[in-house]
Amino acid sequence: MVPWLYMGSCLSAFCWHVEDHALYSINYLHTGAPKVWYAAPASSAHAFEAAMRDALPHLFAEEPDLLHRLVTMLSPAELASRGVPICRLLHEAGSFVVTFPNAYHAGFNTGARERARERVARPRRPAPPGALAPLAALSPLPRNPRSSQKPTKTHC
Repeated sequence: MVPWLYMGSCLSAFCWHVEDHALYSINYLHTGAPKVWYAAPASSAHAFEAAMRDALPHLFAEEPDLLHRLVTMLSPAELASRGVPICRLLHEAGSFVVTFPNAYHAGFNTGARERARERVARPRRPAPPGALAPLAALSPLPRNPRSSQKPTKTHC
């Protein structure tokens, strides 16, 4: 897999989707304004898809694979009103967000920011005890010591 670097601007958004090939993704927000994430647990993927089809039948009639196109946004409140459990997270600089396979997620940026993402697969066999450090134990990479410039606050 290839790591991605994203540069976001105020109110730029990403539509509801799951990661390709049912992979996990690890997202690290390097600098800048927070990013708002919304997610439905993987156990609710079928309920999520049914709610989207129910809310937007005309779009799904034209394009049955609409959710695979990454072009569809629906309010998290609308999904919740249709019985889909939705979580909200504020992703701040210096922290990680991990998305799980088949968990639909969407969100938007609250200002300029820089984020990296890598998709990862789970090992087929369980790793030996202690071989994988929990993400909570990971610390952010040190900043470039030559860079003394701090990120500036961005207001929408």
